[in-house]
Amino acid sequence: MEQISLRCSAARYDLAKGMLGAAAIIVLTGTIAAFWEIPLFTRITPIGLWETLALIIVALLAGVCTTVRRPPCRTTE
Repeated sequence: MEQISLRCSAARYDLAKGMLGAAAIIVLTGTIAAFWEIPLFTRITPIGLWETLALIIVALLAGVCTTVRRPPCRTTE
């Protein structure tokens, strides 16, 4: 019974880590691309749909890459 709860807590931890990674990518990339107003510089061109979709896709992929766990040891000989 304890192994099941360990797996669930590990899965929750991995999911939280993935969501945090995706949120960090959105904040960092969104700030650099000036998706919101920042005092450092002003965006001259309006934000297009493809830019928003690209940011979301990159954040989702970063979250998936953060969530997927590597095995602690080699799986092949």
